[in-house]
Amino acid sequence: MIGIDIGNQSSFVAVLKDGGVETVDNDYSLRATSSVVAFSSKNRILGVAAANQQTSNLTNTISSFKPLLGWRWEDFFVLDELQRVPYKLVPHPSGGVAVQVCYFGEERVYSIEDITAMLLTGLKETTETVLKSVIKNCVMAVPSYFTDPQRRALQAATKIAGINVLQLLSEPAAVSLAYGYYREDLPGEDEAPRNVAFVDCGHLSLQVWVCAFNEGNLKILTSDSSPSIGGRDFDSLLAHHFCTEFQNKYKIQPETNRRSYARLLTELEKVKKSMSSNAGVLPLKIESLLDDRDVSGKICRAEFETMSQSLFKRVETTLQNCLNNSKLQPRDIHSVEIVGGTTRIPAIKDLISKVFKKSVSTTLNQDESVAKGCALQCAILSKSCGIKPFKVQDIQYHSIRIVWDESLQEDGWKEVVPLNGPVPYSDSVTLHKQGNSFKFKVMCPLQEIGDYSVNNFGYEVGDTTELRLDVGINTDGIFSLNQATAFHKNDECVKKRARIKSSLKLDRLPITAKRPGLTEQDVQDITKIENEMIALDRKERSRLDVKNELEEYLYKLRDRTRDDSQVDIPDLEMLQNWLYEDGCDEQEEAYHVRLRVLKVKI
Repeated sequence: MIGIDIGNQSSFVAVLKDGGVETVDNDYSLRATSSVVAFSSKNRILGVAAANQQTSNLTNTISSFKPLLGWRWEDFFVLDELQRVPYKLVPHPSGGVAVQVCYFGEERVYSIEDITAMLLTGLKETTETVLKSVIKNCVMAVPSYFTDPQRRALQAATKIAGINVLQLLSEPAAVSLAYGYYREDLPGEDEAPRNVAFVDCGHLSLQVWVCAFNEGNLKILTSDSSPSIGGRDFDSLLAHHFCTEFQNKYKIQPETNRRSYARLLTELEKVKKSMSSNAGVLPLKIESLLDDRDVSGKICRAEFETMSQSLFKRVETTLQNCLNNSKLQPRDIHSVEIVGGTTRIPAIKDLISKVFKKSVSTTLNQDESVAKGCALQCAILSKSCGIKPFKVQDIQYHSIRIVWDESLQEDGWKEVVPLNGPVPYSDSVTLHKQGNSFKFKVMCPLQEIGDYSVNNFGYEVGDTTELRLDVGINTDGIFSLNQATAFHKNDECVKKRARIKSSLKLDRLPITAKRPGLTEQDVQDITKIENEMIALDRKERSRLDVKNELEEYLYKLRDRTRDDSQVDIPDLEMLQNWLYEDGCDEQEEAYHVRLRVLKVKI
């Protein structure tokens, strides 16, 4: 039972252990695993190892792919990401976004869902190795602003990776659960709740919400977010500043070279982090940034804050909107908890204190709280380990409407799922339509959920049909049209009834639905390919393990011959030369053979 938080920059896995929640270390003994997938001529490279070789393998190293999940190629958001990433984005046959890389010496195209699944595969294997057990269930975090197609895309990725997800839990709910579960000072069930505000600003986005706590339960009251305010946006501002400076000073343009610009962003992120604890002037030095030119510059916190005013204003607006929507006064807020690396920026802390009129609190681990909340929810849902129950009441983070005629504006659409409504949610919507069918789109802000058609009302042309649509939002925050019922205008009888199965197989049902994203067949095909790639990765790891064992044995023998002049090992130098030259890329069996022969001689 684990919790997984896939971040835009780093990912975390947490597990319930010995009555508490711990973050699992990866194969580098780090808690944070880089959200990076790379491709080589021999295998895939995942996590920290992939991030370490990013500069030397830039176009085949995929990072910052989380915001592309669930978007269609023609969506406006993708156009912005095209300018940000150093690798090649291409349209996927499903209509979504894919990456083009060189793998095993061939050009390959992988959907963003597939890339996400690859990262999940790495996290799963590492966690199973550390825990020495098979991962059966997990709860996965999802940003509050993720739309229906984005959540479905994440679900597809988990299926490809072979992970059984009990629930997609919103990041606000996960953080709130991590905050409240072990607290013993919460008000009783019959007492007034404790209202706590949370601010989560990470590498990608800003999320703000207010949660009401009582003993044994929490309820998200309201939320506001901005998917385009995060650490990377501050990095871009710094990069623009220094690119202008370097153009004037050194006559170079780092932004025109992907590798140079990626190196610049990496160094500027370090400077940005240093400014959070140092208000003085900080140096920037990069060797051979572009055209063999060494560059240098300097910046201080005050200068950084001046150039970031537009972003800070948007942060303040998001904070104020959340407070206003909560219908609470600052005095009604018990405390303000901050999570996410970007909340470490002093100016953002000051804005939070300004809006909520109280100092920020750092009760939670700013990086790991999302994963820990998911692990707790997984244990609660599994009803094992003797863990006490804790009710989580989440909300709908965006409204959903059905649209049948955009030209009619408000007369051509109807809201079916309200903003900030409870999740899960179900309701019936009644419409009066003429004809024998009804076609409409289901929309959320900025994105289409799907095209629907309810057919075969069974009435004569000109009759008015009372059409009832039963809609719902499940615990994963995903929309469903569960049932459509048509009544005669005089309510004489029920004419037709149709149901949509969760598998989306239509089976001649009068309701048809077409949703964007991967189909079930797509998922099955990609899963097969993923399993083949896993086998290739394991084969390459095994080859490298034997090669490393041979190399380590040679080092020991070399040290032995140096320490004892009486020891003579024939062909030792020849074998060393072979290992680093002709034998550097041999098959696994070749290393096995030489290792066995060497041990026999000794």
